[in-house]
Amino acid sequence: MKGLLLKDIYNLSGQLKVYACFPFLTAFLAYQNEQLDMIVFGGVFLIIFIIITAYAYDEMADFDSYALTLPLTKNDLVMSKYVLALLLYAVGILLSLCLGVIMLKLFPQRFSDADLSSFTWLVVMSVFSVNILVCLMLPLMFRFGSNKARLVIMMIFLFVGCLAYGLEPYMDSLFNPVFIERYGLYILPIASVLIGLLSVNASCRICLLYTSDAA
Repeated sequence: MKGLLLKDIYNLSGQLKVYACFPFLTAFLAYQNEQLDMIVFGGVFLIIFIIITAYAYDEMADFDSYALTLPLTKNDLVMSKYVLALLLYAVGILLSLCLGVIMLKLFPQRFSDADLSSFTWLVVMSVFSVNILVCLMLPLMFRFGSNKARLVIMMIFLFVGCLAYGLEPYMDSLFNPVFIERYGLYILPIASVLIGLLSVNASCRICLLYTSDAA
């Protein structure tokens, strides 16, 4: 498992300069638009992009076929991607909080409507939300590959976006804002963990069924 994680980190290190610039770009956009939330949403996008890139590298190199000649199981290959996602979540939380604190300290007047406690809550909730997206995405990648999975994910996002736009006038009646504010902090983590467990199980089954054994 450690070797698989190091392999992913080594593969991704070639894009390190791009990844390092992205948080500062989102911080600049947040400053320009006076919206601290942009730091969080930028981090969410970056986490998803890195996970897709890590899988795409393995796919291009046909790494799974080679890995199965080593003392590794298909479940090890699956779990390494989920562990990589957990590491990215941890880095994303720390980086977002650091940038948020710096922006609040340096430019308090531009972010007068924001405070550290609400920003921290938004960061944590965003990580749980992106975990749900990643847990939906990874089984699709194991089944269809990164390119087809990207198309499926875009179609899902488009459908959800259109659905949300169509239901916007009825949101207050369908989703009680007071209920969400009061219980969302508990419901979202529980849903995130449950979906994560189901996703791991689905990915392991897909990998067993559709990944060919090494000769």
